[in-house]
Amino acid sequence: MKAMDWKYSDEGTLTCNHLDVEEGQTLTSTFDLTKLFSDFSELTEVQKLTIVYGIKQKLADTTARGKDEKLTPTERDQAMTKLYDQIIAGTWAVKGEGRISKVKKVLETCTQADAKVLVKLGLASQVEYDARFKS
Repeated sequence: MKAMDWKYSDEGTLTCNHLDVEEGQTLTSTFDLTKLFSDFSELTEVQKLTIVYGIKQKLADTTARGKDEKLTPTERDQAMTKLYDQIIAGTWAVKGEGRISKVKKVLETCTQADAKVLVKLGLASQVEYDARFKS
């Protein structure tokens, strides 16, 4: 069973039902596409489907995790709602948010000497180094 089930209306409402098979819960998120495209209902079917596909993909991507890490329906809803609000505000991508980079994962467990090398190579910032070792 899918974790998310998507539907859209010709009037511009995109809904996602978040399913939690283990808990037997469903949570519905609703996104008003007319906030991005005020004339959504006047678009052709192909235009609507293109917009729906892109927004749906972007929102679903923000909930992607490793196979051992699963989000609850509430966590998925919160992540997608936050991203959609950013998109409506005019920001498609926020640098530094989303999945943790491999370097950040390494910084969480490496020695201080290794972290200094990452900073010197430009793979980690001084801010990231300080956050890990100066606290």
